[in-house]
Amino acid sequence: MKIIIVRHGETVENKKGVITGQMHGHLSKKGLNEAEELAKELKKEKIDIIISSPLKRAKETAKIISKFHPGVPLKFANELKEMNFGKLQGKALSKLGIKIHDVFWSSPNYGGESIRQMYMRAKKFLSKIKKLYSKKTILVVGTATVNRALVCAIKKLPTSRALKIIANPNYIVKGVFRLKD
Repeated sequence: MKIIIVRHGETVENKKGVITGQMHGHLSKKGLNEAEELAKELKKEKIDIIISSPLKRAKETAKIISKFHPGVPLKFANELKEMNFGKLQGKALSKLGIKIHDVFWSSPNYGGESIRQMYMRAKKFLSKIKKLYSKKTILVVGTATVNRALVCAIKKLPTSRALKIIANPNYIVKGVFRLKD
């Protein structure tokens, strides 16, 4: 099975330094353009199914990509939602006085998910799609942290490596992986 993992385009909240987490978020004008560019880049790719986070920012990105793949099913999976950052969601990093890296590790202190919980959710998703879509090419449209957790699970890396994966500040990130049967 081939999995192409992409992140949604830039959001208005990203620009403001707001911790979005499992809030929907809104693609900025730049984010919409990034999604269009990615869609054009992927249009020649043979994709059998598109599975997206149900969060608005990913959903919009997936719908833009799907225009170039008529007839390809577009599904949504709750396992692809961003990490739940609890009471930190909706808050601007600048007002909290902490760095984004610290948010991931301290999330459980604010009623959110741990990196380990996120990783287990990613593994559950991969197990499910492996059973349903082996020998297919799947485009996954997710968010930063869930994509990192997916890569950790695919490459069998410890969760301590999660934040070092796809740590690129660009909003659209593409990675292609093969999941062996």
